[in-house]
Amino acid sequence: MAKIKSETFESQTETVEGEQATDNIITTEQVTTTITTEQQEPPKINFPYNNRTQDSYNSKGLRIPEDIKNQDQEAKFLGFVDPQQIQNIERRITRFVRVLAPDLLSGSKKHVIKEFMYYYENWYGVDWRGEQVPPVTDHIEGKYFEQDTKPAPFVNGRPTGKFTRTGQHEIHYLHYNKTTVEQIVNASDSDQDEINYVIKVGNSRLSPIGGYTYEQFRDLPFPELIKLARATT
Repeated sequence: MAKIKSETFESQTETVEGEQATDNIITTEQVTTTITTEQQEPPKINFPYNNRTQDSYNSKGLRIPEDIKNQDQEAKFLGFVDPQQIQNIERRITRFVRVLAPDLLSGSKKHVIKEFMYYYENWYGVDWRGEQVPPVTDHIEGKYFEQDTKPAPFVNGRPTGKFTRTGQHEIHYLHYNKTTVEQIVNASDSDQDEINYVIKVGNSRLSPIGGYTYEQFRDLPFPELIKLARATT
């Protein structure tokens, strides 16, 4: 909704009657003029992307550290791109990863391991002059860092309702599914054969010499992908 801003200006006019009069008569008239202008709010950008790490800070009332703010390349990129060209931003997947990880969003108290996936994107767009803006590189969809907190110290013996950050932990939210892999790749601006397909086992990324094919990555069960990677390394 537009905000209305009113400004009032005062001006004075002086009238001097003819010189032949005994006394020059000066009258002052005060005129009040009100100018009403509309201040438009910045348009909301319809460009969904994974911003869950920053949302985790905000939802818990935590101040986002300056180093993380400075690394927010996505926000800077969208600030430079012409709003009329948002729908033309190219999102190219460079790497697609399948991984076994705890399902921390299931709500279960048990340590349930499931298969997830995440991928890296580069973004390309233009500004209002039609010139390329600095691209986003290695944006991640499929996982983020949830902030760990504890209640802030009491003040005057009472809780403040605020939290202190104690750390963070990784959360995966994109479950592996063959159909979902197809949908993501088909919706991207990448050719499926240009993407680097890998799996993550522990802290290591594995792939056969020459990499997995798109069909292997999409279709094979995780144990088969491990065997294929280890058989050719």
